[in-house]
This record gives sequence, structure tokens and C-alpha cells, in this order.
Amino acid sequence: MTIHSLINAALAVAAITLISGCQSQLGYANPQEARIISTNVGAYDLQQHAVTMVDSLLSNPVLNRKLREQFPDGKRPVISVQPLINDTRQLNLKLDAITNSISTRLINSDKFEFMDLPANNEVYVQIISDITSGIGNDARKAQLIGMQDRPDYILVGQLQEISESNDRVKDSFYKLTMRLVNLQTFKFDWAEENDIRKVQTRARFGY
Repeated sequence: MTIHSLINAALAVAAITLISGCQSQLGYANPQEARIISTNVGAYDLQQHAVTMVDSLLSNPVLNRKLREQFPDGKRPVISVQPLINDTRQLNLKLDAITNSISTRLINSDKFEFMDLPANNEVYVQIISDITSGIGNDARKAQLIGMQDRPDYILVGQLQEISESNDRVKDSFYKLTMRLVNLQTFKFDWAEENDIRKVQTRARFGY
């Protein structure tokens, strides 16, 4: 093979490599695999933490004792899961899928009966706001207690964010909080929080 032919072959290989490197890649990925793309909170972060927290709720010995005392003879309490509140800078972050995962895990546990609540029910919206804010509105509580078709518990959750950054470092801290509200006593029978922190450091020259 001549030098000219070798050069042409090398150029052809380089061209093929360049073209293949510019093509889009499409394929399946493991949904359980951790992937860090940015300092934004992602689906993997929320899914893993939500599962851990629900499992903690189901196995909590103090809560289990309260359930046995309040619901004897093996009766299962009725629970409703409220949509997670997004209190972050990611305004387009949709938490419906995580809320659904929480509901599914509770249903499959066979520890609770499940009830969907209408999102626009003013009484529930106001009473949940009162409880989470530490406000006691006796009139609304009495109205709720008077309802025949209502859950025994409501699970509420919130995702909060604190972010700091400078020329080289972006530090994002997230807190996922869940609370189980007893609608007989209007107290929290269980509460837990999990922290997520992501840090991105920019190189001195480029990224």
C-alpha cells in the first residue's frame, strides 16, 4: 500500500469516527442508576428518598403502637396522600410521579385503606394549611370531624431548597419532609426529613 493510500485510509477512519461521534445516542438506561447531570434535584434523588421515608413510616414502632391502640381488631386506618409541595427554584419540577409512587407503596403495604381527596376541597385545603402552619382553627376542625366520608390520616410532604454559589462553586441543598397528620387528634403521628446536597465545582480553566 502506498503512502497516498495510507493517508486516504487514515482520513476515512477519522471521518467515520467524527461522524459517529456527532450522532445522537438512544437507548435504555437503568432507572435505579444514580445519574448526576446538574445540581438540580432529579427523579432518582426524589424516588430513592421517598421510598426510604415511606418504608420508615411503615416500620416505625411508635406509629405501629398508636395504630393498634386507635384501631383495634385489625381495622385498617384510611389514609390520603396529598401532592408534594414544590418549594424550590425549579418551578417546572413536577412531583406528581413521586406522590403516586408514595401512594402505591402505601397501598401495597396492606396497612392502610386508601382514599383520594378532591384537590379543590376547601375544608381539607384549609385544615392541612392550619396544621402544617401550627394554627388551630376549632371551627374548621369541627367541620372536618362532622364529615362522614373522610380519611383517618393525611400524609403531607414538602421539598425545600437552599442554594449558594460563587464564581467556581454551586452548592444546592434540598430537604424533603413528610408528616402524617392524625385527623382525630390533629397532631403529627409521624414525621421524617431527608437531605440531598449537590455540589458543582468549575475548573480554573474551562469546565
